[in-house]
Amino acid sequence: MYPKLGKDIVTGFKKYFKENEPDNEIEVRIEGIGKGIDTEKILNTIQESTLSDEIDLIVNYSTPFTEESILNYSNSLDIPLVSVDTGATLNHQMKMTDTYYKVDFNLCKATYAAGYHIANQTEQGCRIMTITSFHDAGYHMLAAFESGIAALKKKDIHLFHTVIHKDFPSLSWENIFKTIREEKPDFIHLSLNDPIDYNNFFDFLKTEELIDDIRVFTHSIAVDYFMEAQADIKIYSATNWLPPKQNPLAVPLSILGYEAGIASLGLHNKRSYGEINKSIAEKSPRRWIIDKNGELNPDFFLRLSSLAPQVNTLDISEERIVHDNFKNLPPTEVLGGWFNPYMCAE
Repeated sequence: MYPKLGKDIVTGFKKYFKENEPDNEIEVRIEGIGKGIDTEKILNTIQESTLSDEIDLIVNYSTPFTEESILNYSNSLDIPLVSVDTGATLNHQMKMTDTYYKVDFNLCKATYAAGYHIANQTEQGCRIMTITSFHDAGYHMLAAFESGIAALKKKDIHLFHTVIHKDFPSLSWENIFKTIREEKPDFIHLSLNDPIDYNNFFDFLKTEELIDDIRVFTHSIAVDYFMEAQADIKIYSATNWLPPKQNPLAVPLSILGYEAGIASLGLHNKRSYGEINKSIAEKSPRRWIIDKNGELNPDFFLRLSSLAPQVNTLDISEERIVHDNFKNLPPTEVLGGWFNPYMCAE
């Protein structure tokens, strides 16, 4: 279901070993697990692989709903597990151990940081609009963005939501454009999964001469995958990695694969959780902070567009508050949503 996404992760994984462990030959066996939601299918796939080949480590990209079962099974086989996650759902992360490590893109935490930053920087009477695709609405970036805004408890912020779905006339772009004209938002947060939708939106802003009047936010995966050619578009994202032109891996999901490579080698060499955190902070293309408890937190900054980046560091108090507050958000089991992992590449 996710051929490009899987290919990008594997590319980053192999790149880490090629650059950092040239004498350490590795063999990567790739197995499809469908939509990543069928626990029995995933466990059977692992069983077949481990029976037919000598497997030293498992790297899994599925869904938070299946993660605990996979970890229990890999522990029973005495095989270390690295889980790869975009962080598009809010789930309380399981405790990492010397045989389990999770690599997370922190999409929900990034959108929380964006919401918090917008609320913290706004004047009285700010109007914030969200435009979310039907697909993205089944994940939790929108909930995290709203929670970031709500954290400051400002009563004069007007937040209103819209959903786009091409099969329903009431959720058409025409109606959303009508809402923009009527509501005149100061900020718009986009969470779309189709480059055509991003193009439609920005074509409208240009036609209506609103391109300089509304500050637009989205997550950086969307910017780098869908909007790389749009050099004249101003769109902000809270992120902890540089854009493709300044990033040696270029493709966002390859970064996850690269970090999975760091974690895999660490687990294989019996490195501790803290040592792996330190290695990722030192070697990853992303910016990380290790806190006083040894935990790895993304060092978020605001990035303007993809081809013409302007980097602004978030206020240090915002950074600290975001990481502290985010731990208190409700988990996936409370919010519900899609069972399959986030499809962020086409």
